[in-house]
Amino acid sequence: MNKYAFLSLIWAGLIWTASSIPGSELPGELNYWSYVAHVVEFGVLGFLLSRARLDPKKKRNSLNIAIPILLGVAYGALDEFHQLYVPGRSVDALDWLMDVWGVVLGVWLGVRARKKIT
Repeated sequence: MNKYAFLSLIWAGLIWTASSIPGSELPGELNYWSYVAHVVEFGVLGFLLSRARLDPKKKRNSLNIAIPILLGVAYGALDEFHQLYVPGRSVDALDWLMDVWGVVLGVWLGVRARKKIT
């Protein structure tokens, strides 16, 4: 396991932990800041997943982009489903869409970073 795969697992655990906080313990009106938080947290996950997947010795291929995106999007859906079982939390399709946007942005940044490094 490379360091980015390990960091991806740690970050996914932090997301899960944050999603386990009951709704009654969250600040009142987060408004759009909640969506920004979703984009940022899943953007970091997407970046880490893309860096875990990319092999600097091989040429870029579509799987280096598709697999991290699919993993991140699936994890976002699982995270939303998990919130069904957290008191005061619920599934929100817009939250998941912000997760998707974050993952795609993070993977794009990860691929761009690889181009600059190699």
